[in-house]
Amino acid sequence: MEKKAIRFSCNWNNKLNCTAFSTIRLWNPEKYSVGQVHSVIYETRSKVTRCPIDAEIMYVRKIKGSDLNEAMCLIDTGYSLEETKKALRRMYEGKDIEVTDFAFVVYRYKVEMR
Repeated sequence: MEKKAIRFSCNWNNKLNCTAFSTIRLWNPEKYSVGQVHSVIYETRSKVTRCPIDAEIMYVRKIKGSDLNEAMCLIDTGYSLEETKKALRRMYEGKDIEVTDFAFVVYRYKVEMR
């Protein structure tokens, strides 16, 4: 059975280069729960990179878009709250970001990054 993967098309705030990183995703309790281990895949238009180190979910919080705060957004994207919400509106076109259920997820690589 293939391990679940977490895919990124943008390395916001260079977070994938850190020992731990966050992500804001549509709420999916089957995919995002503490203890799950995912392969980290970074896909750009020109190449797909699979991180050689798996990441474990350390923290998950279900939030509405209206519950996002400046600190979560700065750490996750490097952008302000308003800029992050603009990005989410582009990513999830047609959804009312303020009332949509999201998961704020914190991962930690299984071994320390060098």
